[in-house]
Amino acid sequence: MKRLRFFRVIWGTLLLYEIMEFLLLELFSRHYPSGLSHSLAPVLLSLPVLAAILPLYLILSFMGILGRSRFVITIFFACFFVSAVFLLGTSLARATLFILPLRSSLDRWTLSEAFGFLIILIVLAVAIKGHFFSPQVNRETLRFSDLSADLSGMTVLHLSDLHVGSWQSDRSLQRIARTIEALSPEILVFTGDMIDHSEEEVKRFERIFGGLEGRIGTFAVLGNHEYWTLGARAFDVMKKAGVPVLRNEFRVVKRNSASAWIVGVDDPAGTDEGPALGPDPERAYQSVDPLEGDIVITLVHQPTLWDGKIKLRSQLTLAGHTHGGQMGRRRQRWSLARFFFLHDVGLFRSEEEESLGHYLHVSSGIGYYGVPLRIGMIPEMTLITLE
Repeated sequence: MKRLRFFRVIWGTLLLYEIMEFLLLELFSRHYPSGLSHSLAPVLLSLPVLAAILPLYLILSFMGILGRSRFVITIFFACFFVSAVFLLGTSLARATLFILPLRSSLDRWTLSEAFGFLIILIVLAVAIKGHFFSPQVNRETLRFSDLSADLSGMTVLHLSDLHVGSWQSDRSLQRIARTIEALSPEILVFTGDMIDHSEEEVKRFERIFGGLEGRIGTFAVLGNHEYWTLGARAFDVMKKAGVPVLRNEFRVVKRNSASAWIVGVDDPAGTDEGPALGPDPERAYQSVDPLEGDIVITLVHQPTLWDGKIKLRSQLTLAGHTHGGQMGRRRQRWSLARFFFLHDVGLFRSEEEESLGHYLHVSSGIGYYGVPLRIGMIPEMTLITLE
């Protein structure tokens, strides 16, 4: 079932992409931008066609017929972002010009297309600017009616999707490390995709983040990028580097006379690497036996795992993976990831009777995948206080 959802996300992304490329081709075919030389027409009209072919490579890649090319993936996401931003800007301008009784020597299509190109330039400027600042620290206070007073006030710092080898300098990563150190959380967790595409990045992660610890515990789970990069060796390689990875297992940390049970459930990407890998909630919770007032906190990479046993057994589940689509507005609760994930970014509360009041927090992450761009969905970590 989880695997089916994963492929729905993939196919949904590719379908949306193909629709956008078709709309661009149709737009430029019907109205060639007047600001461009007509000698460039064959090039401009061929770009959406060439871009539309890229998903074929990606499909063959996910089928295992072709290897994963970081260059092709980067080109795909660059086309995705540019197409989405241009079409959105053009559509908004066109709708506005249709309403306003504007008189101009330029026609409405020319003005709306010019606005679309302008939006692309603005977005690129904002995205580049974002590389020079520390990630945003979001603060959430979660209240549980059955939480022991001994756990009240405990802080959990949630980080996800660092992708340390993807378009991030040592300087920007060290800024992140200094922010973590300054917050001094009691529990520090990493919910996967600590590396991006190379085994050498494990050493980089260890060098910059290896000395950081929560005051009473530090924990991590693997993401799909650890498995894509390291294969079946992912757990052993990360553990050898000092990363405290939990794979379908738990640890208990004490605070005064109460306990927090930290459960780590493996990522679905592990299923392709071996029969004993991948998510196994049954094994993860097998010996989890909290006393009254204790709390169970579960770490997963993909929020699609929340449904079922994890939602039922865990008062707080922490996830990442979606990046919030790297496009959207977290406070307004909309993101590009909403097209593909029911739980795309932010905090979600279960309203089901068996798990009433249990929470899922999906981080929009810190790093980048595909392209080094975040539009509105700026890099973030979340400090959660339990009450």
